[in-house]
Amino acid sequence: MTLFLAILAPVIGFVGLFVGAFVNEWLRRKNRREQFAQTVFEKRLKVYEELIEKISEGEKIVNSFLEAHLSADERHDLVSIAIHGVATYVDQNTLYLDEEIGMHCVALFMGTEEIPDATDDNRKEMTANYHQMRKAAYQMIREDSGVAELDRLFKAVNRPLIDSPVIEYYRERKKEQGQ
Repeated sequence: MTLFLAILAPVIGFVGLFVGAFVNEWLRRKNRREQFAQTVFEKRLKVYEELIEKISEGEKIVNSFLEAHLSADERHDLVSIAIHGVATYVDQNTLYLDEEIGMHCVALFMGTEEIPDATDDNRKEMTANYHQMRKAAYQMIREDSGVAELDRLFKAVNRPLIDSPVIEYYRERKKEQGQ
């Protein structure tokens, strides 16, 4: 029996050494990921904020020719500027932007130059499609950047009572539209 214990003690020591080394390496890698996660999160948030700015610049361009009487070529040139600005930005930041969201944002302004020439019914449909795509872009950016999750967390923690006649009207309209 003493021979058995004499052999078992070093085996337990070796097993403990390997388990300890494995757990240490696992914890070191986990800490390293957490250190980089904050840096990557901050960079992604900054990139998405700038993408929203690019989309906003494109919106201003689209709104300018929807209200003005410009030729088809002038509208095409303006939309090309908006699309090119977003596409260039998406290409420059592919490391931090979701590929599908980037593709959606580039396609957002495509075809808007045709809205003023469309018939009344078609114009309404095309305008609604453009607004829906813009809204979807903003929502996808909020989700992928992590801002939407943080908003849900803050609301769960704070449980704010946000209410006013304007907010109530907004909620009713949103409910009517099935959102």
